[in-house]
Amino acid sequence: MNFKDEHRCRKAIIHLDMDAFYPSVEVLDDPSLRGKPVIVGGSRERGVVSSDEAFLDVTGTQRLLGEPAGVAAMIKKAVFGETGLTVSAGVAPNKFVSKIASDIAKPDGLTIVSPDAMTEFLDPLPIGKMWGVGRKTEQVLIEMKMLTFRDFRLMSAHILEKKTGRSWRQDATPGLRHRRERGRYRAGGKINRP
Repeated sequence: MNFKDEHRCRKAIIHLDMDAFYPSVEVLDDPSLRGKPVIVGGSRERGVVSSDEAFLDVTGTQRLLGEPAGVAAMIKKAVFGETGLTVSAGVAPNKFVSKIASDIAKPDGLTIVSPDAMTEFLDPLPIGKMWGVGRKTEQVLIEMKMLTFRDFRLMSAHILEKKTGRSWRQDATPGLRHRRERGRYRAGGKINRP
């Protein structure tokens, strides 16, 4: 996977997400729990203070660190070597797609989505996989017959806003962009009238 073209370095974001992080840490602390179901809850004596995910912008670091996919693989290997814990990773041109890609890769996987493959990667996914769509919004979208990312992408931004009561961030969802053009809304390559 090469995120670099002849003229400029393309955006490269890695999303790393620990697999079953909190139960895995409990098993590290108490090996007698290995192979047993583990549920972790907070308490007064011991609160949960660590994060189990991170975004890394590795744009422009290829000469120093190598290709983004290699950086993600290196981090996964280092985390496992140091802790015995697995990490799922997604590499893509933006946070939105890299987070979805890391989720698709669970457990212990690595999914790479190039800039040219974002629409192909996202289109078949169920709408519930969309980052930022909770159960309530998912239900509204399903009632609107939007079952996949493709369905969402092809819907006009005006109708989406009217039906869901929220404005969808256009810059966060390349490949799912809804652009207003001269009184009409463009979704992907299709023009939809409001």
